[in-house]
Amino acid sequence: MIGLVTEIRAGERVRENLIALIAEAKDADGGLPEELLAEREQWLPGLLTHEDAKVRKNAAKLMGMFHADSFADCLYQAYCREETRFVRPAYLEALKGYDISAYRENLRKEKAEILNETIVPENEKHINAELRAMADLLGEDKVSHHAFTENAVGTDVLLAAEPSAKEALYAQLECEKKKIVGPGVLVRTDNPRGLYRSRLFREMLFSVPGLPSVSGNPYEAARELYGAKLLPFLKKMLVGPGAYGYRVAIRAQMTADKKSEFIKAFAGELYRLSDGSLLNSPSDYEVEIRLIAKPTGEYRVLLRFYNLKDERFLYRRETVAASIHPVDAAVCMELAAPYLKEGAQVLDPFCGVGTMLVERHKRVPMGTAYAVDTFGEAIDKAKGNLKKAELRCNMIHRNFMDFRHEYLFDEIVTNVPFAVRPEDQENVLALLEKFFLKAGTHLKPGGILCIYTRDGEQCRQYAKTNGFTLLKSYRMQEKEGTDWLIFRA
Repeated sequence: MIGLVTEIRAGERVRENLIALIAEAKDADGGLPEELLAEREQWLPGLLTHEDAKVRKNAAKLMGMFHADSFADCLYQAYCREETRFVRPAYLEALKGYDISAYRENLRKEKAEILNETIVPENEKHINAELRAMADLLGEDKVSHHAFTENAVGTDVLLAAEPSAKEALYAQLECEKKKIVGPGVLVRTDNPRGLYRSRLFREMLFSVPGLPSVSGNPYEAARELYGAKLLPFLKKMLVGPGAYGYRVAIRAQMTADKKSEFIKAFAGELYRLSDGSLLNSPSDYEVEIRLIAKPTGEYRVLLRFYNLKDERFLYRRETVAASIHPVDAAVCMELAAPYLKEGAQVLDPFCGVGTMLVERHKRVPMGTAYAVDTFGEAIDKAKGNLKKAELRCNMIHRNFMDFRHEYLFDEIVTNVPFAVRPEDQENVLALLEKFFLKAGTHLKPGGILCIYTRDGEQCRQYAKTNGFTLLKSYRMQEKEGTDWLIFRA
């Protein structure tokens, strides 16, 4: 490091040596050399007036790293006189480690002036970077917490659902305006909270009124979203004063670095346009702004409100890796409802954490229920989940092939095992073949067998061989290749 400083002080390769010095200082595990720190006030401040803008920028970075009390005023004065836009954020970032009480009021005034500047493509990136650095330095932008409104008259909501669930979901909804669309069911409602009476959708997403899509350019996208009256819409949906914290989720074929770059520009522009009322706050947010890529290069915009709590599946506190999603289990039971009997004696031979039995009971109340699994951890977790669901159930930690019972069941409902690795497929199919033979010995004549499986074709064959009649077959998720099969014994 000392050699680099010597060359810098001699005016040799100043820009390159500053960059190298910053890199070495970041990697200095044992701290900075004493002789370097002792002389830092003699040579660093002078670099803030260097003719090369990048030298000034890197000198500011070093002054943030090589702390000295006298540097605070040097950095503030350099910021005030700096005319090169991309350099200005570096002074603010460097000042973050210093006492800025003497400059705070002037910095607030400067922030207000920046917010009122005319934005052109040439300066938008740097203005937003300066505003981010200013906000970080002042530390005065605070996210408020709001309550979700009880007065959401005429709100358009997308209930995201799997293709297998959309028709059943549509039939459940008591809305005058509703429509099946690609991602689910679109409804107009005065009471979004009431939509949670249905268990058949994954999540609730909100459209920004009059905004079908935004540009693929982050700055233009932010302006279009803000121009569509995003802020008034948030004030309608979220009750209470203060700034709104949000995060941005991009659903697109884009690298993590590109996403980060896009979000930084997009959020910076929203901050500027809203005078700090819209804060990108990934660790403390109430709203997700979801940008979904379209083939045109534009983004569809949807909002998710995290203070509109989804309490449909609170019983499911414990899971294991192979657990079925509770929405999928609920959809399965809705599709099987015509074949389910109230007060039935029901067995789940691969119960996991109990999700299938809970959703079976919620759709059509059961009588006696038995849950069997060879995986001890799953049984332990199922006990907790079933207790939370207030479902009485006989829990048995045993391999289903060794299960014995004195009377027959009306129904078997289960999520059967599947192969995680290709080399496990042969063993899984052998297990499924034995399962169908065994299942037939536990069902009453005419009993119902419902299985959720990734091996639908083989299960149909094994069922037929063992005398089961296929009543219904549903493809649940195309990507995972899951089927919901309903048989009669």
